[in-house]
Amino acid sequence: RPNAGKSSLVNALLGEQRLIVSEVAGTTRDAVDIVVERGGKRYVFVDTAGVRKRTRITDGLERYSVAKALGSAKRANVAVVVIDAVGGVGVQDKRLIAYLDKERTPFLVAVNKIDLIGQGEMVALRKDIEAELRICPHVPVLYLSAMKNKGVGKVLPLAESIWKECQIRVGTGELNRAMRTVLDKHQPPLVNSRRAKFYYLTQASDSPPTFVFFVSDVDRVRASYVKYLENGLRKLFGISMAPVKVVLRASHKENPSRGPRQG
Repeated sequence: RPNAGKSSLVNALLGEQRLIVSEVAGTTRDAVDIVVERGGKRYVFVDTAGVRKRTRITDGLERYSVAKALGSAKRANVAVVVIDAVGGVGVQDKRLIAYLDKERTPFLVAVNKIDLIGQGEMVALRKDIEAELRICPHVPVLYLSAMKNKGVGKVLPLAESIWKECQIRVGTGELNRAMRTVLDKHQPPLVNSRRAKFYYLTQASDSPPTFVFFVSDVDRVRASYVKYLENGLRKLFGISMAPVKVVLRASHKENPSRGPRQG
């Protein structure tokens, strides 16, 4: 959201006052790219405009800024959702989290300005954050203060770890052994007195890791079972923070010669 401290966080990461920081919400109106090298690696920080509710967007420039901010987050290797600890988790924060989760964007949550709240408020805040991330429990959370430079040093290493998980590639043989392990532990439930048959599993792509199951009848696999499959793959291949995409494809072959069409 606006004024959550995104620019302050980027300045803290850079170790210098490169971006304008103001208490006035909406100071950043466009995405700003900043290139920095650290530890022999090149990073591009994109400081985006804050995203407000549509009903509060009153001019065309802000509408454009918001659209560009969402586009930048979607294209990022790792996005950072900055939440104002003082304001807590707002409706717009929830929408942004849901948007990134739906788009399978790798991201972490940075709860900023913790130096401004008391210990009792922190307990309530942690519970609120935990509740809102139930839809995507793999997303890590950092509690920090950009102004006090507290916890800021954990952002880049965590982003690196998330991105590393996004690059995971698993061989077809290992995947299908894993599929058998997951299916043997818990078979898909009966739907209209019939059970879907799983034939084959392959990895279609990475960033995020995308796994395609070939099954006899896609309509007989419930969403809850798809989530079970995702959790099984995460556990077997150590994917704890990156988004994982599970796709079902109809097939009547044990070993289809071609993978799914991308589109």
